[in-house]
Amino acid sequence: MNVIATDLDRTLIPNGSHRQTKNAMSLFKKLIKKNKTTLIFVTGRNERLLRDGIARYSLPTPKFAVALVGTLVYKFENGKLKEDASWKAVLAKEWRNLTRKDIARVLSGIKGIKQQELSKLNDFKQSYYVPLSIKPSSLLSKVRAKLRAKKIKATLIYSVDVNRKIGLLDVMPPSGNKQAALEHVLKKIFKTQRKEKNKVMFAGDSGNDIHALTSGYFGVLVKNASPSVKEKLLEIAKKKKLKGRVYIAKGNFVEPHSGKLLNGNYVSGIIEGAYRFGIFK
Repeated sequence: MNVIATDLDRTLIPNGSHRQTKNAMSLFKKLIKKNKTTLIFVTGRNERLLRDGIARYSLPTPKFAVALVGTLVYKFENGKLKEDASWKAVLAKEWRNLTRKDIARVLSGIKGIKQQELSKLNDFKQSYYVPLSIKPSSLLSKVRAKLRAKKIKATLIYSVDVNRKIGLLDVMPPSGNKQAALEHVLKKIFKTQRKEKNKVMFAGDSGNDIHALTSGYFGVLVKNASPSVKEKLLEIAKKKKLKGRVYIAKGNFVEPHSGKLLNGNYVSGIIEGAYRFGIFK
């Protein structure tokens, strides 16, 4: 059994500014079925947006979905999303049964940051909008200090929404991230604690995906990723000595069974990478 774990927006879903190859999604669906590949979605979307994306872009149905950047895990059963209670228990234990409301109270004195909409939060994800005028290093230092004072361990992720020109800050339990949640799902699929590194491929497009792309599994960065992300990926892969395990889609790839020319963007890049690493044959 082989597994493809993929980010959604601008990776599997063609909602960026680059052109997608016509009918590439239908080809991907056929190849998933032909090669009996298990599919996992790894996304920052919540349940509603996850369902919306699947319907709107006619995505193949995954076996599992890691949502809200790793703070939720769902299993698809009979077309329905069922939350994984065991993952929720892991995160609750790390935060000593505190929730994001408790985190909000601890951080309430920090000026300038604004809590994001409730749809973007859950018990284990407290998120803020941060004006670009606030220096990230200074903000993160303040947040860490306040959490440390209450003996709360957390993962802090700062990023920038370039389209909206606003900073984003996520505060989550230590395991509240895409990589840890993916590892949890893979243990369920393979029924082993051992890493099946040669049976799993992760695909992404952004800086938030680099950790998973360089985790030791096969990693594929789609062609439409920015030059800075491509450069950063190669730099980290070199440091981690992952030669031959990380690949950046190039495009101009001919799918051998259909003869279709793929441009390397979005799902085309996933297909190209899957052939590169022997996930598709």
